[in-house]
Amino acid sequence: MATVELIDVRKSFGTVEAVAGVSLRIAQGEFVAILGPSGCGKTTTLNLLAGFIEPTSGEILIDSKPMAGTPPHRRNIGVVFQSYALFPHLSVFDNVAFGLRMRKVASAEIATRVRQALDIVQLGTLEERSIRQLSGGQQQRVALARALVIEPALLLLDEPLSNLDANLREQMRFEIREIQRRVGITTVFVTHDQSEAMAAADRLVIMNKGIIAQAGTVREIYTAPRDPFVASFIGQANVIPGKAVEVNGSQVRIELPGGDIVVASRLPGVPNDGSVVMILRPEDLTLSNEPVPGHNALAGTVKRVSFLGSTVNIGVQVADQMISVVAHRDQAVPEEGRPVYVVWKKAAEKLFPKP
Repeated sequence: MATVELIDVRKSFGTVEAVAGVSLRIAQGEFVAILGPSGCGKTTTLNLLAGFIEPTSGEILIDSKPMAGTPPHRRNIGVVFQSYALFPHLSVFDNVAFGLRMRKVASAEIATRVRQALDIVQLGTLEERSIRQLSGGQQQRVALARALVIEPALLLLDEPLSNLDANLREQMRFEIREIQRRVGITTVFVTHDQSEAMAAADRLVIMNKGIIAQAGTVREIYTAPRDPFVASFIGQANVIPGKAVEVNGSQVRIELPGGDIVVASRLPGVPNDGSVVMILRPEDLTLSNEPVPGHNALAGTVKRVSFLGSTVNIGVQVADQMISVVAHRDQAVPEEGRPVYVVWKKAAEKLFPKP
């Protein structure tokens, strides 16, 4: 199990700086997910760790050893690619054995290690099967076994679930997490899917425009986002602009675009007056026929009702803002066109200065 450290790592492609000064430490055995929107630098960061590209500046350490100039095959890293990169003309066994054969491992040891790796991913009975005869989920497991069989110090996963259907993707995200826990290998998982990252990782690293916007546990990032970008990227969020008009101790009165006034908890950095952004999680909101004492409330009209299985997503038009509210499927849901109040407890919102 390796420790990993990136120290002010930068990577430029011509005039474009894809990674703009990333510093990050990953502990032994930790499962870290790097996520963010397209073009944020997450895949470039993974390629830098793997040694497929070299940083323009900065330093990468694996087990405290500088990696500058060290080619990928010398870094003791296993990689699972988005496309899996399996050999379709080889059997499951031969695909998993490929890396060991390139390392000149003895045949008897190859057989033992391949079967152990296939048992880990629950494919022990399919070693003679052709890759063409496997489902997408089985191919993904073969790719994972091939990465694990070389006994790497570090496992890199480059959006390995993106080619699977929704149900299989959900199943495999938990299986990858269980395999990682059993093996105990340090793992970096790059994805754009927040559900995958939240389900699998010990810690999230949110990237935006080539830098780390925030790093922390899933709970830390969800409940205490650092800025509006992080708050809106992780989980569902209603992003509502406003203006701070009056501060009273730890609270601030916010005027919203439609003229409504709400009382919010003031966070460090929120101005005494001026433009702000208020974040409301849909699950923190309820609907009522009238304002609720001690709560914030906004009058609006139900515009859409979407049944999502265990929950119902309700869109309420408040002035020029559409606000999403999540209700349990067993709750009474107002019909479209009905006037309602969107209600939430004071301090349920997150308030930030406008970027």
